[in-house]
Amino acid sequence: MLVKACLTGLMLLSGQLLNASVTLKGSDTMAALITHVLADIDPDSSLSYEGGGSGTGVAALLSQNQVMAPMSRTLSTEESASLSEKGWKISSHVIALDAIGLWVNFSENPATSLTLSQLKDIYTCKITQWAELGVALDQPVRAIRRGDHSGTTKIFMKLTGIKNFGPCIEVDDTEGISRSTSRYANAIGFSGMSAQTEGNKALAIAKETGSPAYVPNAENVGLLRYPLVRKLRLYNRNLSAAEARFIIDHIYQGDPRPLESQFNLSRALNDPEYINPLLEQHHFFPLCQNNESCAGKLDPH
Repeated sequence: MLVKACLTGLMLLSGQLLNASVTLKGSDTMAALITHVLADIDPDSSLSYEGGGSGTGVAALLSQNQVMAPMSRTLSTEESASLSEKGWKISSHVIALDAIGLWVNFSENPATSLTLSQLKDIYTCKITQWAELGVALDQPVRAIRRGDHSGTTKIFMKLTGIKNFGPCIEVDDTEGISRSTSRYANAIGFSGMSAQTEGNKALAIAKETGSPAYVPNAENVGLLRYPLVRKLRLYNRNLSAAEARFIIDHIYQGDPRPLESQFNLSRALNDPEYINPLLEQHHFFPLCQNNESCAGKLDPH
């Protein structure tokens, strides 16, 4: 939790404030959810959400342009070290589970499932034709990935064992992957479940050849059957009153409202009673499904 006492001091600031507007950066996967929450709890907020990838959220946290970082992965060793060097107190909270979907065209691509090994071969360009996968589609594979700042990319590489992507792979954001897989029969792209549209579909994924393939639905994600599951997190910088004052004066031009709005956003995202009903709307899942605890079974990605 962010230090609640800071808020008391914020409202004691005098009179004439400049209108500081802040564009938050962080996980693209969480963009629609966070934009929804901002509009819901604080429609007149000076905050907007741009996304850009989990890495951009950490960079903005380090530059003090924001005091929170929505991320679809954990902090890297280097990022943790950079934050520790500043002497800041950082806390994290898991908001939801998300599945990384493998999206293909709904009506024109007959593929229904792939294995993790096949995904690795696709994204290292070892496999370049759909026919090599046993799919009745006489076209080359047009594989698309998220960018290097994306937490989705880092988790996908970890879960599939990919060390480096092949030269045939295109790079795009979540919206671009959603658009391409809805438009082109031969396209495949990985992204969070927010990439789902009427024109694409998520493939079932098997851990290995011969094992069952599971689609990324609530039951399979909650019970960890689907092999590409990760946690969505919110990292917060816990501010002292002096640190809050510095940010207001030197980052937000004397205006306390961007900081207060981030506190409000953090509280809303950390409130299960408020946030859980919204998760399904944005294709996410509560931390555990069917009363089965996943705390000890899910790798802390």
